Amino acid sequence: MKMIVFADLHTDCTDKIKSTDFSSYNADVCFTLGDIDYDQLCCIKKSVGAPIYGVGGNHDEIGMLADCGIIDAENAEINIADELGRSYMITGISGSSKYKDGNFCMLTQRQSLKICKKLIDADILISHDCAYGLYGDKYDAANCGLKGISKYIKAHNPIACIHGHNHENAVKIHKKTIDICVFGCSVISFVNGRLSEIIHIF
Repeated sequence: MKMIVFADLHTDCTDKIKSTDFSSYNADVCFTLGDIDYDQLCCIKKSVGAPIYGVGGNHDEIGMLADCGIIDAENAEINIADELGRSYMITGISGSSKYKDGNFCMLTQRQSLKICKKLIDADILISHDCAYGLYGDKYDAANCGLKGISKYIKAHNPIACIHGHNHENAVKIHKKTIDICVFGCSVISFVNGRLSEIIHIF
């Protein structure tokens, strides 16, 4: 199962999106993980020839995904099969820890716990933010992560949690889950329930 993932395109990546031949990666699905502006989302939708789902980031206004015609992955049940016929159930959660006012995708820790409690038992969780305290300082309201994601991982042991927000490309093991942080655009492959390959495109 191969996915194209975009996250945190704060710089102008529109030309990079337009010039990349995404069809060459033969992706089964595409995920946008937030902090991607409207024009970039529309460009991704035109350029990537695969079903596209997304979650919102802390700089994204609520409802922007729908405005771009991208399916909201929050609390969704997305079923994707790999070339060996193994099926992967995927779900998502939008937003980061709430640190500012406005109509943005941000959550209090209590809200994140409530949302994640309702999520299905999935093989892969996609999100904008990470588990609580995994990357940032727990006392940094903007970068502390979400307690809901931590509790979800502890309860369900997904194969992977794939997210953005932290502005780095990194792979960590968190409990029994592979944590994959994406900054820019990457292709991530799973074979027979295991992480197979990560290719950073830009």
